Amino acid sequence: MRFPFESPEAQLLNQQIFETIYYWALEASCQLAREDGPYETYQGSPVSRG
Repeated sequence: MRFPFESPEAQLLNQQIFETIYYWALEASCQLAREDGPYETYQGSPVSRG
């Protein structure tokens, strides 16, 4: 995968990599919340309001 750094292919690959990282970070966070409950200051936080 020797794409030139600023090529469209490299940009797409970068986007896909970070989408994957973000998705699985959210999945892990949700799993921890199911197991341990929400963190102390969750209620009223921007995330709790969507």
